[in-house]
Amino acid sequence: MTLPVLPTYYYRDHFVEMLQFAERTYGEILTEEHRAFVACFYGLSHDAQCLLIRMVNRRGAIFNRALFRYAEISDIQAATDALMDCGHVRALASQDYSAFVACLTKVALLDGARAAGFGSEVRASWSKQVFVDFFVARIPFAVAVEHCGGESFVALADTRPIEFLLYLYFGKTAENLKNFALRDLGVLRTNRETSFSARFADAKEAHACFHYSQVLDRIEIRSAEICEKAAVDILEGPERTTEYATDLAGRAACQVGQFFERQGDKDLAERLYRFGGSAECRERLVRLLHARGDKSATEDLLRQMIDDPESDDEHLFAGDFYARKFGDDGPGCAPTFCGRDARSRLTTRIAEIPRRAWPECCGVRADKCSLPRTRSGFRCLDFFLGRAFRVRPDDQWVRLDPALPARSHVPQAVCHADRC
Repeated sequence: MTLPVLPTYYYRDHFVEMLQFAERTYGEILTEEHRAFVACFYGLSHDAQCLLIRMVNRRGAIFNRALFRYAEISDIQAATDALMDCGHVRALASQDYSAFVACLTKVALLDGARAAGFGSEVRASWSKQVFVDFFVARIPFAVAVEHCGGESFVALADTRPIEFLLYLYFGKTAENLKNFALRDLGVLRTNRETSFSARFADAKEAHACFHYSQVLDRIEIRSAEICEKAAVDILEGPERTTEYATDLAGRAACQVGQFFERQGDKDLAERLYRFGGSAECRERLVRLLHARGDKSATEDLLRQMIDDPESDDEHLFAGDFYARKFGDDGPGCAPTFCGRDARSRLTTRIAEIPRRAWPECCGVRADKCSLPRTRSGFRCLDFFLGRAFRVRPDDQWVRLDPALPARSHVPQAVCHADRC
């Protein structure tokens, strides 16, 4: 397969396509900050625009400008100066220290430590990470910049406007525009720009989804510093006005809550679980409260989960946990669905039912010796066992034909649902 040759300034064309889409589709969502960035970008020289996009597409936010090698940019020094003048690029600052030394080679770190007067404290056999940790702990930032060539390095300034615009375009957090290039090469199949439509209903939804998506990206590296900041960002995050934003916040809260639960900070973990409110968060909260010995709160939460479950799996978990810890199946919970022994008996019972005997409307395979986990599966079980079971989210109940003998193996009528 022969791949097409991309135009010289393909990456700039992709970036402009993204900006035009965001302005046209999300004009009402963009803030003054985003509009100012777009206006500033179009005001840059062609070289400066290209250099900014090249930097955005590269990994990290710290760059050695002496290593810039872009043949299509005629004057890299002038382009860099233009970006610094408008605030898109800045000199290194103390908050860049860890990222700066991480960009250096092991040899450069060793030479820099010796030049700074720390030669007797370092060893050539150290790994690069040990050198990085040593610099951050022992050598002042200004000294490291002086002896490690820091004056040649620059950093991208606030990239949030760019990141938000990319999020609006792709519908997910993206660090670069590589999907555009893969699309043009025919490697990646994507929707064309003309077929895209708005993914977010309003500004609140877009900003909330972007906020919690960024938190999820950051916590892929589980460190105490990152998770502490993530916990603040979650608990003080924007309002969740849609199901998608709620789901993102719940996933982030559950992951960060589990980190602090393992670290022994159970109070913060509980706050995060309660904030998340997802089925996973509520399950972790149940286990945390029970381990703490708060049986009353545990039982109350389990009853809520049984009465108003987020999913069938949550109902199964809550009923099973209630049965094992409190001695019965809980309110509104069919005993045959809960408890390990009862589930085992029910599984055996299902295996005895001929497949042809299952109502066609349920669409559940009875030849599989396992407990169904879908609402339609519960309806079938209710049908055979002569029980009623609540069906969410429309608050209907499965009502069985009273003429059908309870716990019959072979049905003689078709179950139907109406309100109790």
